[in-house]
Amino acid sequence: MILNHLLILSIIQGFTEFLPISSSSHLIIIPKIMSWPDQGLVFDVAVHVGTLGAVIIYFHRDLFNILIGLIKLCLGKKDPRARLLVNIIISTLPIVFVGYFFVEYVENYFRSAELIGWVTILFGIFLYLIDKFSLRVKKIVHLDYKDSLVVGFFQAMALIPGVSRSGVSITILRFLGYEREDATFFSMLLSIPTISLSGIWLFQKLYKMEDVSFNNDIFLATIVSFITALISITFLMRWVRRSNFTVFVIYRLILGFIILSFSYLGML
Repeated sequence: MILNHLLILSIIQGFTEFLPISSSSHLIIIPKIMSWPDQGLVFDVAVHVGTLGAVIIYFHRDLFNILIGLIKLCLGKKDPRARLLVNIIISTLPIVFVGYFFVEYVENYFRSAELIGWVTILFGIFLYLIDKFSLRVKKIVHLDYKDSLVVGFFQAMALIPGVSRSGVSITILRFLGYEREDATFFSMLLSIPTISLSGIWLFQKLYKMEDVSFNNDIFLATIVSFITALISITFLMRWVRRSNFTVFVIYRLILGFIILSFSYLGML
């Protein structure tokens, strides 16, 4: 893969992984529009490592607190931080189940440009309406197991390119009444097990392949995706403290329209 292409896709992956605009749709559509060769499985693993490292670094204090809560729970002491870990696990279970049994089906039948375009627009509209009209009465400490499971079922829909894992999880949390910043915070924490499991699945596929090589370009992709993802997370967490998601909705509508235009013109 040409180095310039690799760098551009690494930057795109890093910036879009945590924003509610769908990283998968970008990585599918942009190479098609530019007539670039497939980036390959090694690249996918590399950028997963980079983005995972970014979210762990950004939330390292919260993860440390969760670990302390887990230790206290093991010692027989109740701790709200351990409860948060349980909620994360519950929300992750549906995407594990759906991914294990249906990921190959999704990859074969849900990657058309037309579908990605419509899904990008539709879920952008959902985000706008729910974010605008939903009540904001709950904090993350109010998150219960039932809400966590509901979030998990909707997050599983993100296996379809264009949905956006962060976008759909934030949308349903806002629908359930959670404040914008808390919804984004929980969505970011949910990305850690989701990206980890996705990376493990990709690495298993990579392990079964022959003639796989890692070079300096791949390590560069990891570093670039790490840096851009860290910038993206920092931007988003600061943004939601003072504004809504409308700017991302507008972006999704424009992106969806561009994808559909290329699709119906026979260029994708």
